[in-house]
Amino acid sequence: MRIAKITRIHFNDTVREAGAQAGQDELFTVLSADTPTNVSEAAKRLRVRSATVSRMLDRLSKRGLVKRIVIAGDRRRIGVVLTPEGSEVQRRVHDVWCRMEKDLLGDLSDTEAEDITEGLTLLDAHLKKRLSRLR
Repeated sequence: MRIAKITRIHFNDTVREAGAQAGQDELFTVLSADTPTNVSEAAKRLRVRSATVSRMLDRLSKRGLVKRIVIAGDRRRIGVVLTPEGSEVQRRVHDVWCRMEKDLLGDLSDTEAEDITEGLTLLDAHLKKRLSRLR
């Protein structure tokens, strides 16, 4: 697990340069400038509690990266969309993810990179399943 810790520290430093904080990077993957996303939908996709997403959105809203809007057809439902500034941070976060993957796998052969990616994908699925049982 030391590898996970070192990788996360490196990633957190890099994602900060993109304008996001740890955890917010994944939230940017479920948000859109065009289609409103509600808090419970985002929480379900990220496998976290709605309160966690709501707090992250409050921080992003204060920075002008997201805005809350009433979802058409149901004035009781509030959705969140990215602002132009938020879309730019989303793009930079995506670039950070791609660069990190390249940095982490860059010195490996194609076969080694595929083996590691396959193993990590299995581990990810296992951990997601385990986490869903705990929530």
